[in-house]
Amino acid sequence: RMYAAEASCCLGDGLQAMQFLAGDGSDADAFNRLASDLGGVDVETAAASDMGKRRLSQAQSQVRSSASAVTAAMGNLAAAKQLAMSAQAMEDAAYQSGEAGA
Repeated sequence: RMYAAEASCCLGDGLQAMQFLAGDGSDADAFNRLASDLGGVDVETAAASDMGKRRLSQAQSQVRSSASAVTAAMGNLAAAKQLAMSAQAMEDAAYQSGEAGA
């Protein structure tokens, strides 16, 4: 779904790209669900291990970064900035989780 979103965005279809990432918008947890699929770890597993936390945080960062790019391509720069900052926060969480496991 991430690659499909990227391709749609490159073809100028931001709305379709966002649908690949977040579905129809009715699921408030769509980004987290996609991140769980992408990272291969669910929230329960992530809570039980530092490696799981790190993988999930990195996947959440990737999903939010993609959503930021799509949102910017659609012209909503304020929301794109917020998603980018959220992606950075997830990346920071992954880094901190890595330090805790070291």
